[in-house]
Amino acid sequence: QADPAEAPAGEEATEEALEEKQTDADEAQKLADEGLRTRVEDRLNAIVQAMAREYGERIGDVHAEVVGSNITIIRTYVKSGGDAEQQVKAHGNLLLAALKKYFPAVRQIGEAERLEIDTARAMSDVKQIIGERIDRLGVAEANVREQGLDRVVVELPGVKDPDEAVAILGTTARMEFRKVDEEFEVRTEEGVDGRNKVSFVLKATNKPVPDELVYYKAPEFSGDKNIMVGSQLAPNSVQVTYDQEGQPAISLALNKLASRRFDAFASENQGSQIAIYLDRRCIDARTVKETHYGGQVQLTGGFATVTEARNLKILLDAGALPVPVDVVEQRTVSATLGADSVRQSSRAAIWGLVLILIVMIGLYRVPGVLACAALIWYGMAVLAILVAVDATLTLPGILGFILSVGMAVDGNVISFERLKEELRENPNRPMLAIIRNTYDASFAAIFDGNVTTLISGVVLFVLGTGPIRGFAVTLSIGTMCSMLSALYLTRTLQNLVAVTPIGANRRLYRS
Repeated sequence: QADPAEAPAGEEATEEALEEKQTDADEAQKLADEGLRTRVEDRLNAIVQAMAREYGERIGDVHAEVVGSNITIIRTYVKSGGDAEQQVKAHGNLLLAALKKYFPAVRQIGEAERLEIDTARAMSDVKQIIGERIDRLGVAEANVREQGLDRVVVELPGVKDPDEAVAILGTTARMEFRKVDEEFEVRTEEGVDGRNKVSFVLKATNKPVPDELVYYKAPEFSGDKNIMVGSQLAPNSVQVTYDQEGQPAISLALNKLASRRFDAFASENQGSQIAIYLDRRCIDARTVKETHYGGQVQLTGGFATVTEARNLKILLDAGALPVPVDVVEQRTVSATLGADSVRQSSRAAIWGLVLILIVMIGLYRVPGVLACAALIWYGMAVLAILVAVDATLTLPGILGFILSVGMAVDGNVISFERLKEELRENPNRPMLAIIRNTYDASFAAIFDGNVTTLISGVVLFVLGTGPIRGFAVTLSIGTMCSMLSALYLTRTLQNLVAVTPIGANRRLYRS
């Protein structure tokens, strides 16, 4: 339900400004000051939140947003049920009565608007879109899950810039193309950071007005104020490019329906100006000069760095959130499990490695020593690859790594058992020939076992999310390294040792 109401002032200077009888243009100029409008909006939000606490479920969650010099949109979110029309009417009356305590001159302009939202569907869509944004951010082993009826919990292990991640994940990212009304004019100025800042002025007075006022006063085209929206972009069509001045830009490709509508608008409105909004904030504005654009649009001037352009690409590729979201809690947890847990984990890892060395050397002697050397190389190779791809090891990833260690040992066990059989059956055959026959015979078993595990890891990565994908990454990397270790590295080491006096002593190969 949306109830426009008269906006209050946030400080004494604001109250005096709103109490004075000025023209709409003068008031709009004051609220074009971003800091002043933010203070007004903050105070109004504090008031409506206090109302929400006072009236409880009868009002529900309330959000206020300053739009113009004397207009504020107040949105409230209530549970559905009962007679919808009566509920909306009663709710609007209650909200007006509550606001009159603070603003005696408050009045409702037009009818309240009721929006139908399927909560379950919205939650599912929000979770999916946030997951896609995380994937495009490149955060490994992220976890996205629903909590209750209206919350989504996001865990981002190892993220380098939490504030940037929160900004990307919490942005609604609804892009809209709207015609600029004839009473306004677009101004573009280069800011101190090098980016072009788009603003609007009232033609009659040449005084600035807020983006929101231009947004809401956009004229309709074929029954809709939006010429097109972000959901009408062709799939995966957003590309980071550069404009003629070498500045970062975004290239968009429209789908067929949007392309035809855009060309129809261009043919009827040559010389008019189009503003491109992201969540009702103007990020670019253009003059219509052509009648046919072929579904290609470029956004320029609003990006100080390539990173900003890439972040917008992430938002547009993943799609807009179906409902606005607010960050209700943000915590940064230490990457360690605690000093005691770290010591215990390190001790367990050392004892586990020592036990593997003892068992392998005790059972296989010289081959066991070589297998231990290959195993150390394997562990270093896996960790080096994980560092190279900037992976973050969490518990599922560690489990995948441990499982692949077991597979590396298992591959060597298969080869060494075959080696013992070859030594018993061919006591007089040269050692190099025995090693060659051993690995030729065991190749198929080791290769098939690792390939089937690798296929499982790929399937888990493609179909899984969050921790499951982290497990799949470490398992797949570990499986490939273990296969190289068992089939090639250990074999090469055995061939080198076989020509030495120690390697020629067959008693050192039997347990």
